[in-house]
Amino acid sequence: MANSSAYHSPLKAIDFSLLLHPLFIISVTLFCIHQVLEKLLGIHIIYLDNYLDPMLCMPIILTLLTLQKQYIFQDRKSRLSLFTIICSTAIVIIISEWLFPILSFRFTADPLDALFFIVGAILFIILINRHR
Repeated sequence: MANSSAYHSPLKAIDFSLLLHPLFIISVTLFCIHQVLEKLLGIHIIYLDNYLDPMLCMPIILTLLTLQKQYIFQDRKSRLSLFTIICSTAIVIIISEWLFPILSFRFTADPLDALFFIVGAILFIILINRHR
C-alpha cells in the first residue's frame, strides 16, 4: 500500500482564493441579483438588461478559465496570457453577437455588447490576472 503522506492532491495546484477576489464576487452576485430581478420578478431596467451581463460575464469566465489552467498544468501561480484573454473574449463575442442571433430570434446582435465584454476582460486583466 502506498504511503498516504506521499499522496499529492491535484486540487492543491488551484488558487481558490481567486474565487474570493472582490471583482469575481461582485460579478457573480450582481449577475445573480440581475437574473432574479429580470427573470423571476419581472423588473426590467433597460440599460442593465442590455449591458450588465456582458460586462460581468468576462471576469467570471476568465477567472474560472484561470482555475482550469492551474488544475491542468498543476501550477497555482499560473495566470492567463494576454493572447488567451483576447481569444477567449473574441470567442464569446462571436458566439453571442453573431452565432446566437443566427440560431434564435430571441437573441439580437448589439455592437455595444462587444464593448462591454471587452470592458469586463480589461477589468479582469487589471484586477485579477496580475501576478501576485
